[in-house]
Amino acid sequence: MLKKIYDFLYDTILINIIKTSQEIVIYIEIYSGKKLKDSIEKIFTLNSSFKKKLLYEYLKPFMEETPFYYISLLDNSCEQGIIPTCKQNKMDDFIDTAIIKYVCDKEWAYYTAKFELDDEIDFFEDIDIDFVFSPFIIIKNFFKDKIFSSTSMYVIIEENFIALAIFKEGKILYGDYICIEIHEDIPAMVYEDVSENQNDEEEIDSIDLDDIDVDDGLDDIDDTLGEIDDLDSIDDLDSIDNFSDTEALEEKLEENLEEISSDKKEQKQNEDTEFNDDYQRYLLIQSSLKEYYNNEKYENEFVENIYVANATNLSGDFKRYMEEELFLSTYIRSIELSLELCEITKQEIEKNV
Repeated sequence: MLKKIYDFLYDTILINIIKTSQEIVIYIEIYSGKKLKDSIEKIFTLNSSFKKKLLYEYLKPFMEETPFYYISLLDNSCEQGIIPTCKQNKMDDFIDTAIIKYVCDKEWAYYTAKFELDDEIDFFEDIDIDFVFSPFIIIKNFFKDKIFSSTSMYVIIEENFIALAIFKEGKILYGDYICIEIHEDIPAMVYEDVSENQNDEEEIDSIDLDDIDVDDGLDDIDDTLGEIDDLDSIDDLDSIDNFSDTEALEEKLEENLEEISSDKKEQKQNEDTEFNDDYQRYLLIQSSLKEYYNNEKYENEFVENIYVANATNLSGDFKRYMEEELFLSTYIRSIELSLELCEITKQEIEKNV
């Protein structure tokens, strides 16, 4: 009864935080009872002008508005993962439990290195974090309609990380968390070579506008202009106009070619970036899958499908790599991590009410 009275007097505010090396995303939902009153998103760029007090000052009014506010943080520690058991005598076969903090979820556990988790929380100083959620919990919740099927891999791909888990009929067999920044330079030479080969093939079927010499196309015009010296004075007046028009035409043509060439270079750079990023992601997932198949600690069931929660800008190349190189049936769905973080926050609050 008392809880219902408080619900009537105060709003409930859910503050969700996703921090990367480049930015902090704040997503807030405000509820009156069970009715959503408002949702707000704010992004802080982590550049030289960022100060932690700016973050606190932004959140302070929400924290002062009601005693019923909850702050959730998505764990972005590089040293985190899954242990496919919760039996204490078997957990140490996978990792030294003395250096981690872990939470059991029935027959499996997700963990984070103690020092990284402490650093994550300490970063926010005066902001009290109520929940720290593992991306593996988001995987489990986001794919809850799939994980009870045959052996499949479930993946979240974000700009800064890849989190993946292999489930068979609801039982987790393997998990891995990959920090992109740590692995950025490792496969670079491999996918650079592939990119160069692809570019060579493209050049066979295309013309590089940078190689076009505008002066070559205007040699005949220059020869014609040279003959004008033999004309009489009236023709000389016409030749001046013609010469002026020709210069303007040549200048305009050069400008247009430069603009087209610049646009083409920018487009090509964007395509190469997407190609390299997707190929790197493919290599990292391939390496993790190889660890799963080759390590005797895991139940090495054959993976038939991969379900991808896409939180970045995957191109069609990524799906092609998965299907043609790893022979996995690939299904890709978009995900808003901040909304999913808020969803599992609500579920956690309801469990404790």
